[in-house]
Amino acid sequence: MSRPVIELDNVGKMYKIFSSRSGRLIDALGLPGKARASYREFWALRGIDFTLDRGERIGIIGRNGAGKSTLLRLITQNIEPTEGTLRVGGDVQALLETGGGLHPEFTGYENIRASLSFLGLRPKEITEAERGIAEFTELGRFLDQPFKTYSTGMQARLAFAIATTIRPEILIVDEVLGAGDAYFFAKSSARMRELLDSGAAVLLVSHALDQVVRFCTEAIWIDRGRIVDRGPSTEIVKSYEKFVRQLEDRRLRARNEKSLSSRYDAFERESYTDHILVTFEGAFIVWAVELTRDGQTEDSVDVGGPQDADPAQSASVVLDSSTWSAPSTEAGDLCRRVETSGSVLFHLWLLHGSSAYAVRVRACGRGTLTGRHGTTILCSEEFESDGPAWFSMALDTRRGQGSTGLSTSDTRVSRWPGEQSLLIERVHLESDGTERAVFAPGESMSLYIEARSHATGQLPVTPAATIYRSDGILATNFVGQRFDVDVRPDQLLVFRLGLESLNLGDGLYLASVALYRRLAADAPQVYDLLDRSYEFEVRGNEVFDNGVFRHDAEWTVKHSSPVGSSADLE
Repeated sequence: MSRPVIELDNVGKMYKIFSSRSGRLIDALGLPGKARASYREFWALRGIDFTLDRGERIGIIGRNGAGKSTLLRLITQNIEPTEGTLRVGGDVQALLETGGGLHPEFTGYENIRASLSFLGLRPKEITEAERGIAEFTELGRFLDQPFKTYSTGMQARLAFAIATTIRPEILIVDEVLGAGDAYFFAKSSARMRELLDSGAAVLLVSHALDQVVRFCTEAIWIDRGRIVDRGPSTEIVKSYEKFVRQLEDRRLRARNEKSLSSRYDAFERESYTDHILVTFEGAFIVWAVELTRDGQTEDSVDVGGPQDADPAQSASVVLDSSTWSAPSTEAGDLCRRVETSGSVLFHLWLLHGSSAYAVRVRACGRGTLTGRHGTTILCSEEFESDGPAWFSMALDTRRGQGSTGLSTSDTRVSRWPGEQSLLIERVHLESDGTERAVFAPGESMSLYIEARSHATGQLPVTPAATIYRSDGILATNFVGQRFDVDVRPDQLLVFRLGLESLNLGDGLYLASVALYRRLAADAPQVYDLLDRSYEFEVRGNEVFDNGVFRHDAEWTVKHSSPVGSSADLE
């Protein structure tokens, strides 16, 4: 049985982050003394294990910063692994960026000849391949012009054509397949299919998940420098899309709540605005820290794992002003030690005042575990364990959080003038009893309007909701029937709009909601109206079934008789 063309066994890559130029110089010169203390370790990847067999096609997916590019640089041997073993057994052709490796001052033909010479082709082979590349790219006279004068799409055409002229044993493609126009994409897709049929092993990195499913039999999902999952491309892509949808749902729901609160300005709607700091005071070994919200994991960090101290992540180990050790291995897993004090920071889109938060840690040692929101201590408990153990601590977030409800004087919402016997306090969306902001087509969706009465007696109320696409196009209207409700001051009314099957196309939508006293075209009377102040997103429609609205319909066909026959259509 032949060996895999690529083998990675416990591969990791660590970069040294220096606090000063002198520290970098000390390390470069290999001087003894304080060189080790002059930098901190940043592990971009760690514990990477997988093989690529001849003729196999694997897609690499993950968020920006997950470590995909570092992995490809290791495989193409542009950098060396810090730990583990890596074997590449075959000719590698890498297409890592648009125009990568092509000289901007050379003409197209000069770049073709230089590249093919570097790939080992003989002059006769280069001449023959040159004609094929010119025909494939359809660049014509532009091939006599400097490469720097090409558009991005033209650069993509030439780079892709050169990279796929030969039949390598291993082909690595990083995003470039999606460059260029639709016409060239069809040609490059056909070319890729030829390469796949030739038996080349392929690694494809792309944020275009449909390409991964189309070209790859398997996929590897990488996040924070580790492999999350590997399996059939369709299943891995589905899992990854669900993960991304949950993150986007969390962001949109927080944004909607912040838009209904006077505590946040317009700029804060788009950023993390709250945080929870978990501090260990004492002597600990820590493997993991999780933040839960209403019993579900909100965020987590594998302490000692790759990218655990990356401040760009939503959860990270805080190395400044702490006594965290470098990553090490204890009880078979990566971890860090705390000598006297160390913290883990969780950034939040919003600290939801009505939710129950808790911290879970896997650690051993003795000391105090404290949760803080700003300067407010949410909880502090003693911890003691001689071996790895999970410990949970509830956080009283009410101490660090004011009300996020909508006030009648709120200026963050686009509120139209109204009669104000009823004022809308909150709007939210649900699916199957779970509050959501990201939906898949065909799912059920319920829109709730919570309103507070400021009158006594019977009020006629007509609820209404209007859905706009983010570019302002009207998608659909929902006008309810008239309700005659008996109210008293400070009574809460909840109106629900229920959709059994969501038929909107993919995209971001804005909802306007209103409660009318009288709904008429000539002289409407409104209690309260919030104009395009609530956002939600739809994801998951097929490429050819993604208009603004997906109307239920059915195609049929009738068979006619041959020409000249008098038979009727069946």
